[in-house]
Amino acid sequence: MPTTEYASLAFEWHYRAGQPSHQCILLVSAADYAVDRSKLRNIGGKATTMAYAENDLLEHDRLGLGKVLTVAGDRVDIHFKNERVTRRMSAKHSPMKLSSVQDDPYFDRIKVGSVAKSRAVGSTSRATGNKTKASGKYPTHREAVDGFRKIFPLGFNDPKYLAEDATGERTYKVKAHQLWNETLNQAEFARLIAEANHEEVVKRAKQVEAMTNLLSPRFERAALWGAVREPEAIEKYSLNLFDLIYGDDDFEARFNRHAAMLDQLPQAKSTTLKWPALTIFPFLALPTQHLFMKPEATKKAAQRLGFSLNYQTTPNWLTYSCLANLGSLLMTELAALEPRDMFDVQSFIFVTGQKDYPGS
Repeated sequence: MPTTEYASLAFEWHYRAGQPSHQCILLVSAADYAVDRSKLRNIGGKATTMAYAENDLLEHDRLGLGKVLTVAGDRVDIHFKNERVTRRMSAKHSPMKLSSVQDDPYFDRIKVGSVAKSRAVGSTSRATGNKTKASGKYPTHREAVDGFRKIFPLGFNDPKYLAEDATGERTYKVKAHQLWNETLNQAEFARLIAEANHEEVVKRAKQVEAMTNLLSPRFERAALWGAVREPEAIEKYSLNLFDLIYGDDDFEARFNRHAAMLDQLPQAKSTTLKWPALTIFPFLALPTQHLFMKPEATKKAAQRLGFSLNYQTTPNWLTYSCLANLGSLLMTELAALEPRDMFDVQSFIFVTGQKDYPGS
């Protein structure tokens, strides 16, 4: 199989009738979706791709159950249940088979033909190549990786990167994560909630956040904690923070509730509904799952990869979903640097997003 063939993966966000459709798109090598010959039909002595039809429910080896929304030649738009994501895939190169389950209530609300036309971002060159340019010190992803290695020759295992002093980029985040686990793990957090000790929750959350330099002191930290002073705001923040990290329903619903809560907090001068304030605690509590968002540096990292972040200033689920996909993409693209989790991914985004990072 030629490694230069690409499949476009798209996350679709559909607005109500009359409003535009949005998507975050990235390019992946078709080699990532290797052909399983057992899933091809043999017609006239030649292997040919399985025929797909709209409304078919398919099983993908890695992505699970999905519904075919549109078919356009070799390209098939499939909405996957587990990820709640619509992907445009190659019928020729994707390991899928007709599912034995052809009736699932989840897919009733997912309508066929609902996918907006996708446009591959960048070009047909690999995302790590040099044809996708970004503003800033490093115009391409490859140059950003080289720049990171110049500062930290051993990548994410470099002693300087792991240092506990001001030169280190990982250790302080790990310590904040450890403090979260010690003081706001699920059992301890639940105990504080049950005792209505919301002030203690906020006190401990402040201590965790203070171990990092992720929030700018004047604009983000001051706005957030300045809004969480009165008893009503303290209780509201405490309950919503528990829900955000430990809630039982899907993260999209919890994300939206937390965003609404931040927007409703008392706001003297600056809004509390900002990307850093919304993403810091999922990042510090669950670093294998969530990525922190500093908008400018993150937009540069996405642009270098030819990735549509669908960025909007006001936090929203579409942008956050694209952020999560960007984090997963960078975990793969930075494999040579040996990333462990989103702490390392965020460090790369931050370091390569600065014009004058020491040693660059």
